[in-house]
Amino acid sequence: MPQMKHIISIKNGVTSADVFQKMNLNQITRIFSDVKYYLEQFPELVFRLKNAKTATLIFTLDKLVCTGAKKESDAYRSVHNLHALLEEKELMLYD
Repeated sequence: MPQMKHIISIKNGVTSADVFQKMNLNQITRIFSDVKYYLEQFPELVFRLKNAKTATLIFTLDKLVCTGAKKESDAYRSVHNLHALLEEKELMLYD
């Protein structure tokens, strides 16, 4: 009997990040027109960066969840770029 090879590939990695700052999802929605926010269904905002093939879910209380990354470096870059963009637009709420 011929030996079969197992091929494993990552299609959709899920990565979570704690940013330790609150975020105003309503304000993010007003500034970025292409985000999806359905508060009635789930308390998250879906943010897609144009240059990344990932989606990042933003939760009010300091959580980001990146989906769709095929490599750890893609997830890191997406979360880092989104955090930098939110910082630039002064959308991180510090105590």
